[in-house]
Amino acid sequence: MSNIVWVGLGNGFSLVIGFASSILLARWLGPEARGAYALLVTSSLVLASILGHNAWIQALAFLTGKGYYSPPLIAGNGILIALALTIIMAIPLVVLPQTTLASLFPEISRIHLWIILFLTSSTLLFGMLTGLLMGLNWVPLLTAVSTVKVVIALLFQIVLLGILNLGLLGALWELILSGFLVIGLSTVIFMRLSGVELKVWPQLIKDVSAYSAKSYPGHLGVVLMSRVDIYFVALFAGLEGAGYYAIAKGLTEIVVVIEQSITRGIVPNVITNDFASAGSIVARAFRVTFWSNALLLLAGALFAGQLIPLIYGPEFSGVTPAFLWLLPGTLLLTTRLLGIFFSMQIGRPEIPTYYILASGLLSLPVSYILTRQFGYLGAAAAFSILAILRGIVAISLFVAFSEVKVKDVLLIKRDDLLLSLQMIRSWLKSQTRREQQT
Repeated sequence: MSNIVWVGLGNGFSLVIGFASSILLARWLGPEARGAYALLVTSSLVLASILGHNAWIQALAFLTGKGYYSPPLIAGNGILIALALTIIMAIPLVVLPQTTLASLFPEISRIHLWIILFLTSSTLLFGMLTGLLMGLNWVPLLTAVSTVKVVIALLFQIVLLGILNLGLLGALWELILSGFLVIGLSTVIFMRLSGVELKVWPQLIKDVSAYSAKSYPGHLGVVLMSRVDIYFVALFAGLEGAGYYAIAKGLTEIVVVIEQSITRGIVPNVITNDFASAGSIVARAFRVTFWSNALLLLAGALFAGQLIPLIYGPEFSGVTPAFLWLLPGTLLLTTRLLGIFFSMQIGRPEIPTYYILASGLLSLPVSYILTRQFGYLGAAAAFSILAILRGIVAISLFVAFSEVKVKDVLLIKRDDLLLSLQMIRSWLKSQTRREQQT
């Protein structure tokens, strides 16, 4: 099967598991505890992004795919980078007294800060593994590992929250155990499949850092626009509002499965093909992603009012209006896929960096003002406004640099529909083959 099909199947399964997890967390925790859980998870993701998580992934994938260094050397230095960043993060928690930490992070205990640091560390390590596997074109393995992660995390939630009824404490232990699982899986795969050469290679680290620096501001812009808004919601609408907003955001991010599947699937081809072919590949991938997401989001808009209270419970009816406000921006965020052309074909990730960082910085005052005025619905509106503006800029720049016509970027074609049918047919064949083997 093609990489797109592999990642699509894996992410589709992960989507089902993630959706089930979202429902269970809402039912077992309630709005306020769900908001606290979301803030903890978001904090680890924000910290990982500040430390360059996504930039490291792209850099390792690019250097590995181009064959500039051996996989064991890249794996070893990736581990060392993740370890060094973890130590740097831990220094303030070890050195600073509790009174200072309390003034910097009010209402957050030291143990919660350690949990955030631990989750960030596991995210960084898995990011290094992701970059290596994408560069080696080992997409099926990456898909399998990602699927195992979410399945076991769901099992932890069922045991700790559903069976033992530990509430928010159980949710915290689920995060800790999931972090250990990620570290263990990453270490085993590094050691057994790619090999690890734990030797500091200055030139490799220099090249990785130089490449990462080009895209880092852009990834930081993504975090500012997509993650920081929940802090404003918690500030002006409380933990209950944060719980509503977290679920609404999670529901809209369901469509990210399609984007991630296609993006990860085309990365090896974008790296190795010539300029014109790479532009056509990215344009076609965007068309399929955009219109598939449009259909999914339209269906969500039509049935959200009935399904959200039914699935999550009547106490979460406030999720529906936030979900509807987030839909336009979510659709235009599919333009993130276009950045693959700049970073993986022409080696200029700084191009999307500029407009992504600009939108992220602009989102801070816009989100602050609208959230303060209209609560979590204002945060949703701010997100969509800025995402639409960023999407228009992204399409314009891709057309200018790739020399692909606008209609070839936006208008769906007959061959695109055939590609979708081919993906479904491949999946059905794989299922039939698996049943015959069993």
